[in-house]
Amino acid sequence: MPSHVQMILGALALASSALQPAAGQGIKEPKGSKVSVLNKDLFPRFIARNPLVLMEWYAPWCGHCQELAPRYREAAEQLAKLKKAGEIPRAVKLAKMDDADEYNREGRFGAPDMYNFSSYPALYVFEDGEMKDPYYGGREVEDIVFWMASLSKGLDPIEEEVKQRPGLYKKKTDALPDLSFETFNATVKRPAAEGNNAVYIVEFYSDRCPFCISLSPDIIVAAEKVRGEVPNAIVAACNSRIYGEVARSNGVTGYPWVAAFYNGEKVEDMAGLGGADSIVSFAKRVTEEVFNEGLGARPGSYHEPWAYDEEGLVVLDEATQKWRDQDAGRWKAIEDAKLADEAARGAEAEAAPKPEAKAEAKAAPKPAAAAPKAAAAKAQVVASGEVQVAVAEASLEPTQEDIDKGAMWRAKLGRQTWFFLHTLAAKYPDYPSEVEV
Repeated sequence: MPSHVQMILGALALASSALQPAAGQGIKEPKGSKVSVLNKDLFPRFIARNPLVLMEWYAPWCGHCQELAPRYREAAEQLAKLKKAGEIPRAVKLAKMDDADEYNREGRFGAPDMYNFSSYPALYVFEDGEMKDPYYGGREVEDIVFWMASLSKGLDPIEEEVKQRPGLYKKKTDALPDLSFETFNATVKRPAAEGNNAVYIVEFYSDRCPFCISLSPDIIVAAEKVRGEVPNAIVAACNSRIYGEVARSNGVTGYPWVAAFYNGEKVEDMAGLGGADSIVSFAKRVTEEVFNEGLGARPGSYHEPWAYDEEGLVVLDEATQKWRDQDAGRWKAIEDAKLADEAARGAEAEAAPKPEAKAEAKAAPKPAAAAPKAAAAKAQVVASGEVQVAVAEASLEPTQEDIDKGAMWRAKLGRQTWFFLHTLAAKYPDYPSEVEV
């Protein structure tokens, strides 16, 4: 006869198994859902028949997959409505597959030679029957709709999102400025002697990072306290997910990240970021150490309620706006000089004398094994009966078109890599459990 302990353990095991989805059960879609549920056999035909697809591989036990399911369903519904209303040119299909199902696993979709994923949910964009990119967007309904609608219109979703200038604090408070790449230098990096004598305490964050979102009330409280208790300091913020170049150029490699700036330079990265009081204490200490009253006047917008214009840019006072325009002019001059230099080098390469054709009697020379481009050869029979071969050596120098394409590819890859790596915190917790991995 089983003991009481064995009976209790058996009951607990039975209850636990009842809470787990059965193998092959998957996360069900209700009647009328616009999400297509695929298996390994339906997948290739579905991808071939639909020109634009967001594909999700999931596991029923994955908590993140369960949280995504209703949002994914709502996004599919909204995208279908956009297509019916003629607001997007191409239909967008959202589909999913239970990758924990043994039958579907025979498809090896996560294998390195397939789509190379090892965590759930795995989201990929397919276009015209081919996998285009991993999905780099957010997990909220509006994020999915925005990203896929942009692709439907033939636009780059990353560039389109940057144009919208999303900010975590813009609609929450006027106690601190939410800066963009257009306004960061004019405020934080402007020299103190140019009407900007203040210490800036800047939080670099991601608007999709759960920890950043949960920390935002403390940042607001800190900004309000600093405004009253530290008269020579200003708390500001910058969405480093969107303005990655601003973060990278200031040595920021993650988020949330708080740093102090003074007189156009970063003076210290904050260690031990906690609640509002830790930020206030950091502002007080750094200000006492570096602030110099003799360097100039405080900024004109100093401790004013911060506002934003129609483009989502921080409204600046006249002097700061003038400096920003001059700074933009300086950056444009630098970029124009770079472009002019590249064009000049391209023109020089075009004008360089081409190597003369070399003639050799008898057999044609064997092409060098290491040559990146094969030489072009023309053969003709001369009066003596010998074969005369003229070899025109191909230029090994890349053309300006090659250089431009390479630069564009590297820039896009850099943006997508930054975007992908710096949204992981929104996808997975810092210390996931085994089933979540």
